[in-house]
Amino acid sequence: MCIAGVVTHIVVVDNFTLLVPSQTNSKIQVMLYDISGRLVYRSGSENVLKGMNTIKVATGSNLTAGIYTVVVINTDDKTTKTFKLIKQ
Repeated sequence: MCIAGVVTHIVVVDNFTLLVPSQTNSKIQVMLYDISGRLVYRSGSENVLKGMNTIKVATGSNLTAGIYTVVVINTDDKTTKTFKLIKQ
C-alpha cells in the first residue's frame, strides 16, 4: 500500500510537504477540499518509487484560513488516505 504512513493532520501557512512511503513504484494524486466539500486543489499525477517519497504541495496563497480535508490517492491500486489540514 502506497500511503499507509501519511500523517493524520498538519498545520500549514502556504505550502507543505508529504512524506509518502510506498511498497512499489506507483502514482499518487493529492486533493484538498474545503470545509463545505468543494475541491480547492488537485495535484497532477505524481510518480512515487518504492521506499520513502517527498511530495511537495504548493497551494500558494490560494487557501484562506480554515480546516481542509486532504485526500491522497494511489491511482494504481486505488487506496486512499485522508487527513485534516489546518491553514493559519
